[in-house]
Amino acid sequence: MAERGSVPRTILDISNMPTIILYIHEKGEIVGTDLKNIVNNYPRMTKLADLLVSLDLATKKIEMKPMKTVTYSLTKKGEAVARHLRAAANILGHYAEEE
Repeated sequence: MAERGSVPRTILDISNMPTIILYIHEKGEIVGTDLKNIVNNYPRMTKLADLLVSLDLATKKIEMKPMKTVTYSLTKKGEAVARHLRAAANILGHYAEEE
């Protein structure tokens, strides 16, 4: 990943990525359009999902019949990342934005 100053960036620096990983982990397998619950911009949504696949954190399956359906699930590596993210979230507690 690119560096910002002297601090290396990770996938966790990408907006919505931890939430996407945890969402897939919670559901087990999702249809790509389910990510609209997190990212409402379709091109960005597919870019983030494909990045997970390219980093071997998720798998992508495309079925053409009866209609085109794209599903994502986490790999073993993705599951390990999700478990660590969940543990960190449990330590940090819930956060609610002020309105």
